[in-house]
Amino acid sequence: VLFIGTKKQAQDPVRSYSEKCGMPYINERWLGGMLTNFETISKRVSKMQEYERMKISGEFEAMPKKEALLLSRELEKLQKNLGGIRNLGQRPDAVFILDTKKEHIAVTEANKLKIPVIAVVDTNVDPDIIQFPIPGNDDAIRANALMCRIIAEAVEEGRYMASRRNPQAAPKRTAEQDAEFAAAQADARNQAATAQAEREARLAAAKGDAAEEAAAPAVEITAETPAETPAETTEG
Repeated sequence: VLFIGTKKQAQDPVRSYSEKCGMPYINERWLGGMLTNFETISKRVSKMQEYERMKISGEFEAMPKKEALLLSRELEKLQKNLGGIRNLGQRPDAVFILDTKKEHIAVTEANKLKIPVIAVVDTNVDPDIIQFPIPGNDDAIRANALMCRIIAEAVEEGRYMASRRNPQAAPKRTAEQDAEFAAAQADARNQAATAQAEREARLAAAKGDAAEEAAAPAVEITAETPAETPAETTEG
């Protein structure tokens, strides 16, 4: 599963949770053709890895300063844009996207290649182009972190289920990992229940205020008219 989220609120959750479950990610900039022109992107990743090898081996230090500086800057740019997919040897089996409106190019490429799209769908996006929509807020940092954590846990759970079907596919969980996973799931359920309770309380309060306003008697404000003074009569 390729995690995608390049806006500021999504960058940290996408990176941290994808690394936690061992999945590739894009959190800086989506380069056009990352899926449809995967061979070219793979060559750029190989170029980045070659530059990293040269830097570690000390070849940069043996170069003229100007050339080494240019290569260092190019390496930094490649690491920033492609560092999250350094181990992606083939097109992903699915993509998880935060904010499909911003990442519309990624959605288009995935749909063109018939790669399933799992995405958080807010009120301002079209859910028809998403195969597995998740209704939710894609602007809040906490909401993005929660969604990324749920998908990361689903990846780990799927990997564990696959390992049980095929014991040689992956190592078994330890008791500590089982306890940590159960605690994380319980925490996620509690957060979801708390958010739902707060929402219901806000709706109930809003309905109560509306009912009070409807039941309150209308107060008619009338302007007081000054009393007329009788006209004075004079005896002639």
